[in-house]
Amino acid sequence: MQSNLFFLLILILNFSILKYHEKIFKFVGIFDHPDAERKIHLKSISLSGGLILLINFILAVIFLDNQFGLKNNFLIILFSILFYLVGYFDDKNDVGPLKKTLLNFFLIFIFLFFTEIFLIENIRSIYFSNLTFLENNSFIFTIFCFLAFLNALNMYDGINGQSGLFLLLLFFYLFLFSNNFLFLSIIISLIFFLYLNLRNKCFIGNSGVNFISFVTLIFFIENHNNGIIRAVEDILVLMLFPGIEMVRLFFFRILAFKNPFKADKKHIHHLLLHYTNWKKVTLITLFLSILPLILYNFLNYSYWSIVIFILIYFLIIGFFQLQIKKKS
Repeated sequence: MQSNLFFLLILILNFSILKYHEKIFKFVGIFDHPDAERKIHLKSISLSGGLILLINFILAVIFLDNQFGLKNNFLIILFSILFYLVGYFDDKNDVGPLKKTLLNFFLIFIFLFFTEIFLIENIRSIYFSNLTFLENNSFIFTIFCFLAFLNALNMYDGINGQSGLFLLLLFFYLFLFSNNFLFLSIIISLIFFLYLNLRNKCFIGNSGVNFISFVTLIFFIENHNNGIIRAVEDILVLMLFPGIEMVRLFFFRILAFKNPFKADKKHIHHLLLHYTNWKKVTLITLFLSILPLILYNFLNYSYWSIVIFILIYFLIIGFFQLQIKKKS
C-alpha cells in the first residue's frame, strides 16, 4: 500500500516537472551553451536532467524500504547530493578534470570509510572456481572502479538519449534480478528525463553524471556482494561498451601527447554523426551497448563474446575513421 502511494507521488511529481520544466530549468540556472568546436547543439540547453533524477532518487530512498538501514540510507542521500554538487559547480564554473577527480576521490574515500556493504571484498567469476579475495586491496580497488566508471559514463554522454538509455538498461537489469522497487523508481525518473532529453529540452549534465555514476556503481557492488549478480562477467558485459570507448580515447590521447581528460570529437558518436542524424546514432550506440549482453548469452557466457565485441567495435571505429580521411 505504501509503495503504491509512493509511485503515485512520483508520477504526480514528474508530470508536474514536465508541465513547469521551463520555470524549473530557469531557476536552477545551469545551461550548456553551443560552441563552434565540439558541441553539436545550436541553442543553450538546460543541464537540469541530473536534478530530476536526484529528487526522484532521494524520495525513493526515504519512502521505500530498501533494506540498507537508516545509517546507510542517510549516507547514500548525503553523498548523492555531494557528488551532484561537485558536478553542478563543474557545469557552472568548469572546475577542471584534475580538481573534479580529486574531489570525487575524496568523496568516495569518505563514503567507503563509513560503509561496508558497498565495498568490493571479493570477486566471483564464472570461469575461475575460487573466489578472488581482495583483502587489503579492496578499498583502493573499489575507488578505482568508481572513478573508472564515472569517467567512462562521462565520456559516453554525448548526444540526446545516449546516457539515459544506457542507464535505463543498467537499472532494468538490477530491477529484473533484485525486484527492488528503488530501482523501479529510478527507471521511472529516467523515462521522464528521456522524454525531455529526446525533445532537446535538457541534458543530464556533469552534475547528473557525477551523481548517477555513484548511485549506479554502489548498487551494482551491493548486488554483487549479496549474490544477486552471480559473477563479475555479468557486470563486465553490461558496461563493456562505455568502458572500451574510454580506454580507446585515453590511449590515443596519451599517444598524441594530449591531456587524456580533454574532450575532443573522436568519440564513436562523433564519427557516426558524419554519416547520419543523432536519432539514428543514439539507436546504434544503444544496440552496441546491448550487443555484448546478447553475445554473452548466445555464446553460453563465454569470454569469446567479449573478444568478438571488441573486434566488432574496433572494426566500426577503423571503418568510419578511414571513410572520414577519404572525404577530407
